[in-house]
Amino acid sequence: MSMGMQIEEIKKAILALPDKEIGPLHNWLQDYYDGEVWDRQIESDFKELGAEKFVQVLQSGMPQASEKRQAALRLMNNMQCHPVPASGSAACCSCPQALFVNSACDETEEVRRSRLAVINSTVETHNSNAERKRLEAQYGRVWDTAQLSEDFEVLGFMAPFVVVRRKSDGRKGSLEFQHHPRFYFSFVLD
Repeated sequence: MSMGMQIEEIKKAILALPDKEIGPLHNWLQDYYDGEVWDRQIESDFKELGAEKFVQVLQSGMPQASEKRQAALRLMNNMQCHPVPASGSAACCSCPQALFVNSACDETEEVRRSRLAVINSTVETHNSNAERKRLEAQYGRVWDTAQLSEDFEVLGFMAPFVVVRRKSDGRKGSLEFQHHPRFYFSFVLD
C-alpha cells in the first residue's frame, strides 16, 4: 500500500471505528469502487482485449463478464440511440455505446462530456463534508448515495446526469452528480 499500511492494519483500523462512521466509510468505498476502480478495470480490459473481443466477453456470460460488466452492457443496450441505417453502414461516431449495440452515436455525448469535465474540475477537495458544503452553496439541496435512494427511484444514468422518480410524489426529474466524492445535486423536474 502507498501509505505503508497493510490490509490487516486497515481492517483493524476499520474495526476500531465508531459504528456511526462505518456507514459513511462504506458509502465512500462503494462509490470509489463502483466508479474509479471499475472504470479503470473496464478501460484496462478494453485496451487489453480490443473492442470486438471486449464486446464478445461482455455478451458471452463467461466468467470474465462480471455482474457489473453485464449491467453496463444492459444499460448501453437501453440507451436511446438512433439505429444504424439498414444498409449496414458504420455508426456515425466512435461513442462507446456504438461499440456495444447496433446504434449510431449518442448525440448528447459531447455535451455530457463537456459538462462532466466542468463538474469534475470544480471539485475542491475529497473531504466529503467540505465538498457537500461547497455544492450546497452553489446548488442548494445535495444528496449522497444513501440519501438519493431514500428520496428517489433511479431510472437511469448518463453521466453526469441521473434520471429519477421522486418517491414523495412520483414525479420524474433529473439530477447531476459528481464522481468523487459522490454527490447528487441540481434537481430539476421534467
